Amino acid sequence: MIFRQIPHDDLGCASYLIGDDDAGVAAVVDPKFEIDEYLELARYIGVSIEHILETHNHADHVSGHG
Repeated sequence: MIFRQIPHDDLGCASYLIGDDDAGVAAVVDPKFEIDEYLELARYIGVSIEHILETHNHADHVSGHG
């Protein structure tokens, strides 16, 4: 089980990388616009980001999902 919080001090919030290290897949919850940090973390952990989840639509999360 993977659960990593990625704080965004400049935005006053956080996003999350959650996943299954055995299956090699992950999801990002509430991604910020710049996605490089998620890609680097996923690469380091050895998972592929296959899903994006947004808990709300807000200016700080409009978003790395596209």
